[in-house]
This record gives sequence, structure tokens and C-alpha cells, in this order.
Amino acid sequence: MKEIPCFQQLQHSCPGYRHYYALADCAIDDSIYQAILRSDNDSMCLFRDVGSTLRAASPHLIELGANTFTQWYFHKGWGRNWGIFIASYKPIQALAHHFRKLNRVLGPNNEKWLFRYYSPNILREFLPICDQEQLERIMGDIGSFWMEDKDDAYSLCYQRNFKNLRQTRQSLDSASFEQTDITLSSAHSASNNDTYLKITQYQHERLAEIPRRKFIYKLATDFKDCYPQRLQCYNLNTLQKRVETALNQMNILGLKARHEAYYYIYACITFGWDFLSNPEYAWIRKRFIDNWELGSKSSRVEALYRFCRSLPTQKEALSL
Repeated sequence: MKEIPCFQQLQHSCPGYRHYYALADCAIDDSIYQAILRSDNDSMCLFRDVGSTLRAASPHLIELGANTFTQWYFHKGWGRNWGIFIASYKPIQALAHHFRKLNRVLGPNNEKWLFRYYSPNILREFLPICDQEQLERIMGDIGSFWMEDKDDAYSLCYQRNFKNLRQTRQSLDSASFEQTDITLSSAHSASNNDTYLKITQYQHERLAEIPRRKFIYKLATDFKDCYPQRLQCYNLNTLQKRVETALNQMNILGLKARHEAYYYIYACITFGWDFLSNPEYAWIRKRFIDNWELGSKSSRVEALYRFCRSLPTQKEALSL
């Protein structure tokens, strides 16, 4: 059964603070804003002077407590990238003032961008590659950030450690605990205009990779769930590396679509990760990959997938 954290677990992971908040991205799910309106929890929209439609899809800061809304938010939102949690000594007005300064940032060429720092996918990637000036702007003295890891059986807690960053990764069942002190660059990345946080080219490139890495993780977990015996020799990290290599090979063949990735990796699991370069399987290229009579490249890899599924040894089925 999937572990779901509760308010007490947030308090235990970030002890001693006076206030605990959710910073929720209401654009992720319509039910979040409606639940905020129905609750008695204090909340503030982080976009100023917006109409009702945009307000309903804006990030909101919500103070949490041992109540029905908090229980609902943890139960429904954990693992779905709804937002981050904050443990702080500061009241909600001070936190809202702080976070509103982060809604817009400057890109590498001084482009003005909206910054979804309240997404766990983005923040857990961005914080470890901040410089000290950026960390000061993002975390200041507000307290701790707490959120789901990409494997939502784990939580991540971020705290400032002098000018650097401390990351604590813990399983929800408390069986695993890992703490890492991350030394940040002292390079000054802030823009001349102190109104905006400045994003470097390197950081922009790393953030742009997030959707791809998320897809690789999903492919690895999907296949490992469907084929536990066949893939038992791979831990999740190793399998993700195999999947990433397979995607690169697939892209060289001119295949890009998500369903094509499932077809191609199914073939890799059937014939081996190196089947394209293995002379034993040269017939696969001739019969499927390079066979223009089968139609488009997408049609050819689908034909290969259906052939794999027809083999007598293929007893397991993947729902695509």
C-alpha cells in the first residue's frame, strides 16, 4: 500500500517551527482552489490584482493545521506535484511578500519569465545548483522547504546551512535516511536590477531537461512494475540509465513519440539493450527497422513491438 505522509510527519521532519504552510499550484488541479475556498485555513494568492479566473489557477500559500483540509491535501496531492511545503517562524503575510518576489525571473539573456519555483519538479532540481546569492533570495531566513522526491515514497527537506544547502532525503516509512551538505558557488548571478532573480544559461539548460528526465523515470518505473522478474537484476537508477541510452538510440533512428519509446524499449527488453548493434539480430533491422514496405518509421517499430508480443516467451503484457 502506498505511503502517504500526514501533517504530523511534516512537523516531525521540520521540528520546532511555529507555522507550517503548503505553497500550492492551483493550476495543477481545479479541486485545490475549490477546497481552499471551502476551508477555514488562512490563505493568500501569490499573484496580485488578478481576476477570479486567473486567481483560481494561481499559486496560493495556505497555512496548515491538524484539520480536514490539511488531511485532504496530503492524501490527494502527495506524488502529484501539487506544490511544496514550508516550515517557518514567519506569519503568512511575510511569506507571501517574500514569495511574490520570485514569481518573475530574468533568463540568461534578460528575458522576463514566470518562475514555477513552487513545483517540486523544479525546486528540487534548482536548489542544489543555486549559487549563494540565489539561495539567499529564494530561502532567505524563512525556514525549511519540504516536498516529495521524484520517487514519492521519499520526502526531501531543504535547509540553509550557513551560505550553503543541506538536503535530507527520508523514506516515508522512516526506514531510510540520508543527509547531504551541498556546497554552493559563491559566484554572483543576480542581475543589476535587484528586482529579479537571475537564471544562468547552465541552470536554464538543466531545468529544460526536467520533462525528459521525468519521462525516463516513468518509463523505468512502468517497465519495472510490469516485468519485475525480467528486470530484477536492475535497480531503478541503473534501469533509468539503460532507458536513457535506449531513447538516444531511438532518436537516432528518427523516432520521437512517447508510444514509440514504449515499443522500442519493449524490443530492448526482449532482445537485449544492444540488439541493434548485435550481429545475431541483424535480421531485425532488415525485417523491421529498415523495411520501408511497412510504412513510416513509427509503423515499423510498432510492427517490431507486435512481433515481440507474439513470441511464445512473451507472457507478460504491457498496457500502453
